[in-house]
Amino acid sequence: MTPSKKAIGARLREVREAPPYWSHPELARLQAVLPTIDGTVSLDYAASVRDTNQHLIVLDSRFGGTSIADLATHAFTTARKALATGRHNADERDLQAAAGETGEIAAWTLYDADRLEESRATTHEAMLLSRLAGDRAMELFELSHLALIDVHQRHSREALQIAEHTMEAAVLAPRVEALFKLRAARALAQGGDRARALRTLDAASGAMQESLHPRDPHWTWWLDTSELNWHRGILHMELGDLEAAMSYLDEAAHGRLARDPYIPMLQAGPVTARGVRKVLRTSRSSGGPSSTLADLAEQIAQIRGWNDGTD
Repeated sequence: MTPSKKAIGARLREVREAPPYWSHPELARLQAVLPTIDGTVSLDYAASVRDTNQHLIVLDSRFGGTSIADLATHAFTTARKALATGRHNADERDLQAAAGETGEIAAWTLYDADRLEESRATTHEAMLLSRLAGDRAMELFELSHLALIDVHQRHSREALQIAEHTMEAAVLAPRVEALFKLRAARALAQGGDRARALRTLDAASGAMQESLHPRDPHWTWWLDTSELNWHRGILHMELGDLEAAMSYLDEAAHGRLARDPYIPMLQAGPVTARGVRKVLRTSRSSGGPSSTLADLAEQIAQIRGWNDGTD
């Protein structure tokens, strides 16, 4: 096993065997300084919530959503309670916007932890706060998250409705439009509409630029060529084009996803993950990126309990 495979295997074991979040010193320290509402909180409460959000994002990248989902949910519940009770002296809209972001972070970690219905409910709560705050950029992120959950659960009709309604309602920034087109393409592929799925996928590629556009929200930084190739590979597997899927997954493995390849695999869902494993096994002997990803797919399937003997 190469050092890179050892590192990936170690990280996956860490996710699988992760102790409760409070046993991590960094997480325990963050929990200790989370804003409380034992009394009326100060004017800088919204800034404190935003600071907590940045800590949560860093911890998510280090430990994964499974390890911090409860902590992130606690942070969101605390901020939401301050708003609900009015026990704060912060600017209301500023705090709503900050808490909306906290809710989306919590929802994402719940999704990463495969707690999908909790993720869906938290996303709806977060989206309400973002809407009240007038934070349309974060609301779009939350809508895309709902579509992602639907695609993951193969609720293709609802995912397509969310994506199409959002794109029809207003002119979107390039990467935001690309993200919703990717959601729509996956939904179309799941529904068996091959021609529209491929056209929509090509349109997503055209909407995305390698450099961030001035109108793109800050949260779109991760939507790059590597991410696009990953989605291309997954979509082609939805359509049964395993050879095409192979080439795109290889390209994704050479890009940013080569550093964190377990993240999209953990998000792929059992049906798609079985397809990933089938495709990548065919190149295990090549020793290339697909060989690494094939081993990775096997380990993730074991962690998530996807080994059902059907593949």
